Amino acid sequence: MIVRDLETIDFRTLSIFVTTCRLLSLTQCAEELGLPKSTVSKAISKLEEQLQAKLLERSTRKIEITDAGRVTLRRASLLVEEFKSLREDVREIEQQVQGLLRVSAPRPWGATWPSIFSLHFSSSGRKPKSRWSYPTLLMTCLFRV
Repeated sequence: MIVRDLETIDFRTLSIFVTTCRLLSLTQCAEELGLPKSTVSKAISKLEEQLQAKLLERSTRKIEITDAGRVTLRRASLLVEEFKSLREDVREIEQQVQGLLRVSAPRPWGATWPSIFSLHFSSSGRKPKSRWSYPTLLMTCLFRV
């Protein structure tokens, strides 16, 4: 396996290929993805060149997926979906409420603060990942919902 060759196949190209196969139309693919038709065509040609195989039989009227194209489609679909899932997971982590929260309060109020905070974030659907520090209570804990 030559890593240099693998680096040139990007997820955009795979996504264009998967969408073209799903729609069986370069024009409809271009419209759905908001790209020029020439960009879609070039991406398919580039992928065929990189894999050294004819993936689609194209005519002016229709597109047919070749045997090599079916194998590529099956694997590319999984990769594209996995990449989308990865991107969503990373976004979710980045949007989490996290950090150190210092609270100075009288003892009675300080004892109820974690439950108030927890209720607020659980009702908003956000998942805080915070460390709590109560200087007046001399207590620190890790809070995860």
